[in-house]
Amino acid sequence: MTTLHALRRGRKLPLSELARLTGIPARRLAEFEYEERPLELQEREAIAQALGVRAQMVTGGLSIATPAMEGGRLNPQQAYLLSALAATAALSLSLHAALPTLSAGLADAFSPPVARPTGLAPTADRTDTGALVARAAAAPLAQSVARATPPQASSSAKKPSTPVARVVVSKAVTGPTPTELPTGTPEPIQPHGCPVVTEQGSVVITQGYGVGTHAPAGVNGAIDLAVDGDGNGYAEPDSTRGAIIVATHAGSVKVELNTWPAGNHVWVDGSDGWRTGYSHLLTIYVKTGDTVTAGQPLGVIGNTGLAGGPHLDIQVWRDGRNVDPTGMLKCR
Repeated sequence: MTTLHALRRGRKLPLSELARLTGIPARRLAEFEYEERPLELQEREAIAQALGVRAQMVTGGLSIATPAMEGGRLNPQQAYLLSALAATAALSLSLHAALPTLSAGLADAFSPPVARPTGLAPTADRTDTGALVARAAAAPLAQSVARATPPQASSSAKKPSTPVARVVVSKAVTGPTPTELPTGTPEPIQPHGCPVVTEQGSVVITQGYGVGTHAPAGVNGAIDLAVDGDGNGYAEPDSTRGAIIVATHAGSVKVELNTWPAGNHVWVDGSDGWRTGYSHLLTIYVKTGDTVTAGQPLGVIGNTGLAGGPHLDIQVWRDGRNVDPTGMLKCR
């Protein structure tokens, strides 16, 4: 008996041509050669007729011309190993052939640019081309690093002799800073400045201290702040919602979420007994245990909790006593 593989090799007949002659799909012929599935009798007869042999002589399996293997046939595992070795050898030969070109390309890409005398036009040699490619590939990364790295002040720059008060405001906040202190004035310990930062318009009081829901003042004393975006003296929900809220003094943070009636609420406990509370926030930027400074963003205005519309309810306490913040928190 002779394998179909050996018969085809002897006649230099590809599977596609044998499939055309016999009407048997090439995939089925290949499965038979790899002994994955047998052929029907009529299929074997069709192959035998196309190859000019008897049907009983046609068997599956792969054959190689070597006496080291019994009957000149390979079992499927041997055939798989042989094909893998052949593919590895072919890949090795391809890499070996391409190695000089690849090595030259890598050398070009990483070689430094060649310095040339001033006034001479550069020649289009391989070294210059590789250096240009390397510099072009590195340019986006260098630009990204340059953008991400803040400029460093010159060590020889003259430092101001007069101390300047520091007001910390998040880079995400635009518009006027909530606190503006004269140069050289130390930052006060008590709450100061406006806790609402708006890009346009002004901040107005929509409910005063000790009235409405802020009564009695000793328990619920606070003022409500919102944004008048069009300058008519009245706050608008669209101008108010999402406005940045900042701390009015330094201290440690305590966050309370989904409370009633304050909604999402932030406490800032400062020194000398000062404490401020910021209620009805939509989003909070800080967490319990954080330390903030005056002007640092705490969150944005919303209408969480008991609120008829978006606004900031701000309380001020001193040594456990509720204090009217109207004169301290000057907004414009």
